[in-house]
Amino acid sequence: MAFDLVTNTAFWLIQSTPKFAPQGTYSFPTPGEPNAQTLLCITLQNADVAKSIANQMFAAQQPNVYLASKIPVDLANDPNDPRVEVMSDQVASGNTPIKVTVPFHSRAGLKFMSMAKNKYRGLDFYNDLLGPALHDNLDVETWEHGATPLPLDSDKIHTVVDMKGIDLNPLGIDLAWSEPDDHAKLAISARSALTHYVCVGDMHFTLAMRRRGGGTVAFQCEALWSSLSEVLVGVTTHLKPGSKAAKEQAALKKK
Repeated sequence: MAFDLVTNTAFWLIQSTPKFAPQGTYSFPTPGEPNAQTLLCITLQNADVAKSIANQMFAAQQPNVYLASKIPVDLANDPNDPRVEVMSDQVASGNTPIKVTVPFHSRAGLKFMSMAKNKYRGLDFYNDLLGPALHDNLDVETWEHGATPLPLDSDKIHTVVDMKGIDLNPLGIDLAWSEPDDHAKLAISARSALTHYVCVGDMHFTLAMRRRGGGTVAFQCEALWSSLSEVLVGVTTHLKPGSKAAKEQAALKKK
Protein backbone atom coordinates (compact mmCIF):
# COMPACT_ATOMS: atom_id res chain seq x y z
CA MET A 1 0.00 0.00 0.00
CA ALA A 2 1.30 3.46 -0.90
CA PHE A 3 -0.32 6.88 -0.56
CA ASP A 4 0.63 10.52 -1.03
CA LEU A 5 -1.24 13.21 0.90
CA VAL A 6 -0.03 16.13 -1.23
CA THR A 7 -1.44 14.74 -4.48
CA ASN A 8 -4.23 12.77 -2.71
CA THR A 9 -3.28 9.61 -4.59
CA ALA A 10 -2.71 5.99 -3.60
CA PHE A 11 -2.24 2.49 -4.96
CA TRP A 12 -2.49 -1.01 -3.55
CA LEU A 13 -0.47 -4.00 -4.77
CA ILE A 14 -1.98 -7.34 -3.71
CA GLN A 15 0.44 -10.16 -4.43
CA SER A 16 1.47 -13.69 -3.49
CA THR A 17 5.22 -13.46 -4.13
CA PRO A 18 7.35 -14.30 -1.07
CA LYS A 19 9.82 -11.63 0.08
CA PHE A 20 8.52 -9.04 -2.39
CA ALA A 21 9.66 -6.37 -2.86
CA PRO A 22 13.41 -6.48 -2.10
CA GLN A 23 14.73 -3.49 -0.21
CA GLY A 24 16.63 -0.86 -2.17
CA THR A 25 16.49 -2.52 -5.58
CA TYR A 26 14.08 -3.33 -8.42
CA SER A 27 14.07 -7.09 -8.93
CA PHE A 28 11.91 -10.18 -8.62
CA PRO A 29 12.88 -12.15 -5.49
CA THR A 30 14.43 -15.58 -5.95
CA PRO A 31 12.00 -17.31 -3.51
CA GLY A 32 9.15 -16.33 -5.82
CA GLU A 33 10.61 -17.88 -8.97
CA PRO A 34 9.83 -21.62 -8.60
CA ASN A 35 6.04 -21.18 -8.48
CA ALA A 36 3.41 -19.17 -10.34
CA GLN A 37 2.20 -16.05 -8.49
CA THR A 38 -0.76 -13.66 -8.58
CA LEU A 39 -0.37 -9.87 -8.55
CA LEU A 40 -3.06 -7.19 -8.75
CA CYS A 41 -2.26 -3.47 -8.63
CA ILE A 42 -5.15 -1.03 -8.09
CA THR A 43 -4.84 2.74 -8.42
CA LEU A 44 -7.13 3.90 -5.62
CA GLN A 45 -9.58 6.77 -5.90
CA ASN A 46 -7.71 8.82 -3.29
CA ALA A 47 -5.68 8.64 -0.07
CA ASP A 48 -8.85 8.29 2.04
CA VAL A 49 -9.52 4.92 0.39
CA ALA A 50 -6.03 3.89 1.51
CA LYS A 51 -7.06 4.94 5.02
CA SER A 52 -10.16 2.70 4.91
CA ILE A 53 -8.14 -0.27 3.69
CA ALA A 54 -5.45 0.37 6.31
CA ASN A 55 -8.19 0.27 8.95
CA GLN A 56 -9.27 -3.12 7.63
CA MET A 57 -5.67 -4.32 7.77
CA PHE A 58 -5.32 -3.07 11.34
CA ALA A 59 -8.55 -4.67 12.55
CA ALA A 60 -8.75 -7.92 10.61
CA GLN A 61 -5.72 -8.86 8.53
CA GLN A 62 -3.21 -8.06 11.29
CA PRO A 63 -0.26 -7.86 8.88
CA ASN A 64 3.42 -8.21 9.59
CA VAL A 65 4.63 -4.83 8.36
CA TYR A 66 7.57 -4.87 5.96
CA LEU A 67 9.56 -1.84 4.81
CA ALA A 68 7.22 0.78 6.26
CA SER A 69 8.17 4.34 5.35
CA LYS A 70 8.49 7.20 7.81
CA ILE A 71 5.25 8.65 9.18
CA PRO A 72 4.17 11.61 6.99
CA VAL A 73 4.49 14.98 8.72
CA ASP A 74 0.78 15.70 8.20
CA LEU A 75 -0.13 12.52 10.13
CA ALA A 76 2.52 12.74 12.86
CA ASN A 77 0.04 14.20 15.34
CA ASP A 78 -2.68 11.65 14.61
CA PRO A 79 -1.51 8.32 16.08
CA ASN A 80 -5.02 6.87 15.71
CA ASP A 81 -5.03 7.19 11.94
CA PRO A 82 -5.04 3.54 10.81
CA ARG A 83 -2.34 4.29 8.24
CA VAL A 84 -0.09 5.46 11.07
CA GLU A 85 -0.99 2.45 13.21
CA VAL A 86 -0.15 -0.03 10.45
CA MET A 87 3.04 1.81 9.48
CA SER A 88 4.03 1.64 13.16
CA ASP A 89 3.54 -2.16 13.07
CA GLN A 90 0.47 -2.04 15.28
CA VAL A 91 -2.55 -4.33 14.94
CA ALA A 92 -5.79 -4.71 16.87
CA SER A 93 -5.42 -6.55 20.17
CA GLY A 94 -7.74 -9.08 21.77
CA ASN A 95 -9.22 -12.33 20.51
CA THR A 96 -12.64 -11.15 19.30
CA PRO A 97 -13.62 -12.72 15.93
CA ILE A 98 -13.63 -9.95 13.34
CA LYS A 99 -14.73 -9.66 9.72
CA VAL A 100 -14.44 -6.37 7.83
CA THR A 101 -15.79 -5.56 4.36
CA VAL A 102 -14.69 -2.39 2.55
CA PRO A 103 -16.35 -1.36 -0.74
CA PHE A 104 -14.24 1.08 -2.72
CA HIS A 105 -13.52 2.41 -6.23
CA SER A 106 -10.41 2.63 -8.32
CA ARG A 107 -9.39 5.98 -9.75
CA ALA A 108 -11.02 4.94 -13.04
CA GLY A 109 -14.29 4.19 -11.24
CA LEU A 110 -14.20 0.37 -11.15
CA LYS A 111 -16.00 -1.09 -8.13
CA PHE A 112 -14.10 -3.35 -5.72
CA MET A 113 -14.96 -5.11 -2.48
CA SER A 114 -12.25 -5.97 0.01
CA MET A 115 -13.16 -8.62 2.59
CA ALA A 116 -10.91 -9.76 5.42
CA LYS A 117 -11.06 -11.73 8.66
CA ASN A 118 -8.79 -12.08 11.66
CA LYS A 119 -7.30 -15.33 12.90
CA TYR A 120 -9.92 -15.67 15.64
CA ARG A 121 -12.82 -15.97 13.22
CA GLY A 122 -12.32 -19.71 12.89
CA LEU A 123 -14.31 -20.30 9.72
CA ASP A 124 -13.23 -21.08 6.20
CA PHE A 125 -12.74 -17.82 4.35
CA TYR A 126 -14.09 -18.95 0.96
CA ASN A 127 -16.92 -21.22 2.11
CA ASP A 128 -18.23 -19.27 5.05
CA LEU A 129 -17.49 -15.65 4.14
CA LEU A 130 -16.68 -14.93 0.49
CA GLY A 131 -19.08 -17.33 -1.26
CA PRO A 132 -22.18 -16.25 0.71
CA ALA A 133 -21.21 -12.56 0.40
CA LEU A 134 -20.97 -12.77 -3.40
CA HIS A 135 -23.92 -15.19 -3.70
CA ASP A 136 -21.82 -17.21 -6.14
CA ASN A 137 -20.29 -20.61 -6.61
CA LEU A 138 -16.52 -20.24 -6.61
CA ASP A 139 -13.59 -21.95 -8.35
CA VAL A 140 -10.48 -21.45 -6.23
CA GLU A 141 -6.86 -21.78 -7.36
CA THR A 142 -4.49 -21.58 -4.39
CA TRP A 143 -1.45 -23.29 -2.96
CA GLU A 144 -3.12 -26.19 -1.20
CA HIS A 145 -0.39 -28.17 0.59
CA GLY A 146 -2.94 -29.19 3.18
CA ALA A 147 -6.45 -30.51 3.70
CA THR A 148 -9.16 -28.54 1.90
CA PRO A 149 -12.65 -27.73 3.24
CA LEU A 150 -15.77 -29.45 1.97
CA PRO A 151 -17.32 -27.83 -1.11
CA LEU A 152 -20.71 -26.84 0.30
CA ASP A 153 -20.55 -23.40 1.92
CA SER A 154 -22.30 -22.18 5.06
CA ASP A 155 -25.43 -20.90 3.33
CA LYS A 156 -26.05 -24.45 2.04
CA ILE A 157 -26.72 -23.02 -1.41
CA HIS A 158 -23.36 -22.33 -3.05
CA THR A 159 -20.22 -24.38 -3.46
CA VAL A 160 -16.49 -23.73 -3.47
CA VAL A 161 -14.31 -26.14 -5.42
CA ASP A 162 -10.54 -26.30 -5.66
CA MET A 163 -8.85 -26.37 -9.04
CA LYS A 164 -5.86 -28.54 -9.82
CA GLY A 165 -3.87 -26.58 -12.34
CA ILE A 166 -3.45 -23.94 -15.01
CA ASP A 167 -3.42 -24.55 -18.77
CA LEU A 168 -2.76 -21.46 -20.90
CA ASN A 169 -3.24 -23.26 -24.24
CA PRO A 170 -6.81 -21.92 -24.69
CA LEU A 171 -5.21 -18.46 -24.77
CA GLY A 172 -2.67 -19.53 -27.39
CA ILE A 173 0.22 -20.02 -24.93
CA ASP A 174 1.76 -23.49 -24.84
CA LEU A 175 2.29 -23.61 -21.08
CA ALA A 176 0.64 -25.52 -18.25
CA TRP A 177 1.43 -26.40 -14.66
CA SER A 178 -0.19 -28.23 -11.77
CA GLU A 179 -1.36 -26.97 -8.39
CA PRO A 180 1.86 -27.88 -6.49
CA ASP A 181 3.68 -25.35 -8.69
CA ASP A 182 1.07 -22.61 -8.25
CA HIS A 183 1.34 -20.17 -5.35
CA ALA A 184 -1.74 -18.19 -6.39
CA LYS A 185 -4.45 -16.84 -4.11
CA LEU A 186 -7.10 -16.63 -6.80
CA ALA A 187 -10.83 -17.29 -6.97
CA ILE A 188 -13.41 -16.69 -9.69
CA SER A 189 -17.13 -17.19 -9.97
CA ALA A 190 -17.83 -20.66 -11.30
CA ARG A 191 -19.08 -21.11 -14.85
CA SER A 192 -22.49 -21.99 -13.36
CA ALA A 193 -22.76 -18.61 -11.61
CA LEU A 194 -24.89 -15.81 -13.02
CA THR A 195 -22.50 -13.04 -11.97
CA HIS A 196 -18.78 -13.20 -12.69
CA TYR A 197 -16.31 -12.08 -10.03
CA VAL A 198 -12.52 -12.24 -9.94
CA CYS A 199 -10.96 -12.35 -6.47
CA VAL A 200 -7.27 -11.83 -5.68
CA GLY A 201 -5.97 -11.98 -2.14
CA ASP A 202 -3.73 -13.67 0.39
CA MET A 203 -5.72 -16.69 1.60
CA HIS A 204 -5.32 -20.34 0.61
CA PHE A 205 -8.27 -22.73 0.39
CA THR A 206 -7.11 -25.00 3.21
CA LEU A 207 -8.33 -25.83 6.69
CA ALA A 208 -5.17 -24.31 8.15
CA MET A 209 -6.25 -20.86 6.97
CA ARG A 210 -9.04 -20.86 9.56
CA ARG A 211 -6.34 -19.98 12.09
CA ARG A 212 -4.91 -17.11 10.06
CA GLY A 213 -5.99 -13.56 9.24
CA GLY A 214 -6.24 -12.44 5.65
CA GLY A 215 -8.58 -11.54 2.85
CA THR A 216 -9.29 -10.93 -0.81
CA VAL A 217 -10.46 -8.22 -3.21
CA ALA A 218 -13.42 -9.01 -5.46
CA PHE A 219 -14.32 -7.17 -8.65
CA GLN A 220 -16.10 -7.74 -11.95
CA CYS A 221 -14.18 -7.73 -15.23
CA GLU A 222 -15.81 -9.96 -17.82
CA ALA A 223 -12.77 -10.20 -20.13
CA LEU A 224 -10.46 -11.26 -17.29
CA TRP A 225 -13.03 -13.66 -15.83
CA SER A 226 -13.53 -15.24 -19.24
CA SER A 227 -9.81 -15.81 -19.73
CA LEU A 228 -9.34 -17.23 -16.23
CA SER A 229 -12.34 -19.54 -16.57
CA GLU A 230 -10.71 -21.00 -19.70
CA VAL A 231 -7.34 -21.70 -18.11
CA LEU A 232 -8.35 -23.06 -14.68
CA VAL A 233 -8.58 -26.84 -14.95
CA GLY A 234 -9.11 -29.94 -12.86
CA VAL A 235 -12.16 -29.53 -10.64
CA THR A 236 -11.86 -32.34 -8.09
CA THR A 237 -15.14 -31.91 -6.20
CA HIS A 238 -18.72 -31.90 -7.40
CA LEU A 239 -21.84 -29.90 -6.73
CA LYS A 240 -24.24 -31.38 -4.20
CA PRO A 241 -27.00 -33.27 -6.06
CA GLY A 242 -30.28 -31.38 -5.89
CA SER A 243 -28.67 -28.13 -4.69
CA LYS A 244 -29.55 -24.81 -6.31
CA ALA A 245 -26.04 -24.67 -7.77
CA ALA A 246 -26.40 -28.13 -9.32
CA LYS A 247 -29.77 -27.22 -10.85
CA GLU A 248 -28.33 -23.99 -12.29
CA GLN A 249 -25.41 -25.89 -13.82
CA ALA A 250 -27.78 -28.51 -15.32
CA ALA A 251 -29.91 -25.77 -16.82
CA LEU A 252 -26.86 -24.13 -18.40
CA LYS A 253 -25.78 -27.44 -19.96
CA LYS A 254 -29.20 -27.82 -21.61
CA LYS A 255 -28.90 -24.47 -23.41
